[in-house]
Amino acid sequence: MELGGNISLENFDSLDHSTLIVIKKIVGNYVKKISTSTNGFEKLHLILNNAQDRNEIKAKMTLKGNIHLSEALDSNLFFALDNCLSKLQKEI
Repeated sequence: MELGGNISLENFDSLDHSTLIVIKKIVGNYVKKISTSTNGFEKLHLILNNAQDRNEIKAKMTLKGNIHLSEALDSNLFFALDNCLSKLQKEI
């Protein structure tokens, strides 16, 4: 699933519509903060893996040609997403 051309979500298709709306808002807010605080944001790719009631989010962000990786694991999908994106934001 593509959001705005430079954001892609993998394995998020199975989520219900209301959950997906919240996820898009969270991702969009982080990308906006990152792209306004630093120049050179190119792409963000998020992968969702569900295993044993745990949500694992892996992120790969390309910024100024450099790749930044992050991941988080939590039983709450929104906490996992926020934690993963927060790690990326702190790294730059």
